[in-house]
Amino acid sequence: MKKKWLLQILLVLAVLLVICLLLFRASTKYNHVVVNTEEWNELQSSKTLDTNMDLQKITFNDNSLLIDSQNSTLYYSVVDYSSKYNPSIAYTFANAKYKIAISGELNDEVIEKTNAIKVMFYNTDSYKIYNLVVTNYPLLNVQIKDNAPQKKKIPVELEVFDNHVNSPRRLTKSAADLQIKKQNEEYTLSLKKESLGRNERENPLSLFGLEKRDAYVLKAAKTTNEGERYVQFFINNQYLGLYSFGFKNEGSVNPYERNRENNR
Repeated sequence: MKKKWLLQILLVLAVLLVICLLLFRASTKYNHVVVNTEEWNELQSSKTLDTNMDLQKITFNDNSLLIDSQNSTLYYSVVDYSSKYNPSIAYTFANAKYKIAISGELNDEVIEKTNAIKVMFYNTDSYKIYNLVVTNYPLLNVQIKDNAPQKKKIPVELEVFDNHVNSPRRLTKSAADLQIKKQNEEYTLSLKKESLGRNERENPLSLFGLEKRDAYVLKAAKTTNEGERYVQFFINNQYLGLYSFGFKNEGSVNPYERNRENNR
């Protein structure tokens, strides 16, 4: 009898959780929520800034944007679909339901500009504003755990968003070791996974169209060269910059085009 009651309670809790998620999730088309300067100023002036708004997730065309909560910035890596400049937007907050307003349209002119577009989430009383950064480059974020040991190779969780229109996998995740060769200039990533015997082993993956490897190198890109692969690089969702991406222990970054046909 107790087991039956416990299952019923768990079922009710699960239903309530789904209802809460639906209540605090909203969706719309991008161009439907673009406002002019007068409307934007009116919205902002009639409400109070709330820095504690907890944006859990936001997607454009079902692809998650990277959220830098500390700097109130959203990063949109454009996938070259016909709707790339008028994507479907969905977003979820942890504790309430909010509307959305956006300060400008998406177009070629806002690509790679930091402060071109603002996004406001608001309700009757309060608001919060995020910068929206739009990029043609893919995203690579490594998450360092709070209790990660301070050693030469730092254990991290790697998350890769490949925006190439023909990419077989949009999102790739893996455990990895991050090694800082030169702060803010050069890093290496050694991909790993846990075996059935709970031992760590190499985890070769094809990232950004390159051939399968378990070790990659990132170097800060002062300039860009045709044929090389570049990514927007983040640590703990904090933006570091544009980095070239290639193989470890090789003299140059491998061209994306050279390997694409063999991997896609």
